[in-house]
Amino acid sequence: MTSVSSSSGAAAKDGKHLLPHIQAVDPACDALRQEIHRVKRQHSGKEAAPTPAAKRLKLSKKASLQFLELQQLQRACCAHSLARKQTTQEAKISMDRACLDLQNVLYEVRHFEKQIADCEALETKYQKVSVIPESELKAPSEDAVHVMDPHLIMLRRLNFELVERKRLVDEEKALDKELEEAEVEHAKELAELDLLNKELATALKVTIPLQTRLGITNASAREQNEKASLLPEPLFVLYKHAVGFARTYEKEIEIDIVGDFQLAATTKSSAATALPAEQSISDDVAASLDRENSVDDMDVDVGQDSTKAHADRSATYYSRHSLDVVLTILAPGGNGHLAKLVFSYLTNLQIVVVAAKMLTPVAHIPAKLFSAGLFPGDVGHDSPNPANAFLGSESDPFRFDEVKAGGNPFAWAQALCGMEYPSRLGDGRYYLQKLPTLLRARIEVLKDLGAKLVAAVPTFAKLKDVDWKLSEENDPASLKYEISARQAEEETQIAVVVLPPPPATTATLVLRQNANDDPTPPTS
Repeated sequence: MTSVSSSSGAAAKDGKHLLPHIQAVDPACDALRQEIHRVKRQHSGKEAAPTPAAKRLKLSKKASLQFLELQQLQRACCAHSLARKQTTQEAKISMDRACLDLQNVLYEVRHFEKQIADCEALETKYQKVSVIPESELKAPSEDAVHVMDPHLIMLRRLNFELVERKRLVDEEKALDKELEEAEVEHAKELAELDLLNKELATALKVTIPLQTRLGITNASAREQNEKASLLPEPLFVLYKHAVGFARTYEKEIEIDIVGDFQLAATTKSSAATALPAEQSISDDVAASLDRENSVDDMDVDVGQDSTKAHADRSATYYSRHSLDVVLTILAPGGNGHLAKLVFSYLTNLQIVVVAAKMLTPVAHIPAKLFSAGLFPGDVGHDSPNPANAFLGSESDPFRFDEVKAGGNPFAWAQALCGMEYPSRLGDGRYYLQKLPTLLRARIEVLKDLGAKLVAAVPTFAKLKDVDWKLSEENDPASLKYEISARQAEEETQIAVVVLPPPPATTATLVLRQNANDDPTPPTS
């Protein structure tokens, strides 16, 4: 009874009124609980004076009556719930009907407002004619009655507009004639300039030996600029950036352009020439467009045909431009070449990939370690262009393939090429000022790592099928690689290498005999 009174008091305090059959549940449960305890004690024989069997039967009947009372209260609760649900459903139907009526009224209001706006915005050809204002029109010689007539005033304004337009048409014809004469003169001057350019080119070819002897690089710089004009826009930005940086700050890098220049010139000229409006596209292009539209259509059934079309398009994902920009890192003082970075542009994915190569490689250390992780978290495994995620399908999502791409799409490479894609590196700007220093520091780390591996594992240089796997438990601030080798058809884990981002000069090496052994202390 105490729990019932406290719950009733709490309900009254909160402003809620419990229903009678809800309030009767707690007393009935308490009485039933007491009766059950009493019967249990009698059956267990713990009481001092055991009651007769008839009294026990009476107590059991009393407990059964309490159960019947609880069932009656449950039926009352169910009946009340059904009644409240029915009332709620009727109120909901009434509210839905009122909302529908409101939407109909709002629709009619919007319709009337649109009709009013269309009537107010109705224009005729007469209203579109721009005529001279009345204040600028000279007063006529007629009497004051004609001056005040709006019709006559409008006629005079229209006549004045007609005379002015005829005069402007005559001036336009005269200017067109002058333009034709200027174009003829311009064509003559262009012909003379072309002839002069040929003469200058011939003169420059004659002076090339003299330029070589005097150390003048104007001819080679002009030739290199002509090659750079064939680059795609991202690589052109990178080339100009690198050339300006090399001339101003860094003398120990070399920039070059490699590839098929004839194909690049043909591609550029064909892209610059637009198709005439009356010219139809080729059958192959039309078929490819129809295939893409059929795949991208929302009403198409996703099945084997869609998967096949996606596979056909995925074959062109990694199409590359015919020209690449090569950045060669020299040793301090210009004594020898250390490494080479090849920047390529994927025309369909619209990203730049970097293929790194150490000119003095270290045994069994892959070239990908040279350029990966120069900045924390920038491993170069995923495409930085967010639009590439929509190339795949639900059954076959797009995943960037480093082997097919021929390089890694590092975030810093996109920034150097002027492409601003969102990345984990933040919104900072990246320049070439730090890149040579970071690459030289990474080369020293890899050489030191190779020496440590040979010293720790004497047979490391002679091992075959050495695999460097990027650990899944990778720290964004460093790169953790698991080194394993296959010997006698059994894969043995050799060591774990933690490669910090430059300009750190030491990598952490943890030796392992197999995957189950505890690691030895790290080698600094």
